[in-house]
Amino acid sequence: MNLTRAQALLLTGYGGAALVFVGSLMPWVTGPFGIAVSGTSGDGVITLLLALISLGSFALAVRPNRAAAWPVIFTIVTVLCCAITVYEFVHISSTEFAGVGSGLVVVAIGSIALVGAVVLLRKAPTSRPES
Repeated sequence: MNLTRAQALLLTGYGGAALVFVGSLMPWVTGPFGIAVSGTSGDGVITLLLALISLGSFALAVRPNRAAAWPVIFTIVTVLCCAITVYEFVHISSTEFAGVGSGLVVVAIGSIALVGAVVLLRKAPTSRPES
């Protein structure tokens, strides 16, 4: 299956935002005896909101004749998602009796997809040619 650049852009942008959203609701920390802590008990609330903002800003950024601010907002939100993900990975990994949960891994994959969308968006034309 060959994807066009536009299809890849939409897949990475919307898919990345969806992964960040879903991962934010999943367990971010696992502990002994099956203990798991949801992402919404901490910074997952922030990534949940960032996922919604990235979804909206991405939808507006891929529109033809878009305003110049939307790709910038999408990029900033993506950087914030990545920063929170890296911080949480380091923070949780440094504790002795806790491990990284599946939700944080899903958020990390979604954040990487959002970075891919930022790269593809930078290469996308700002307007569609008239037909």
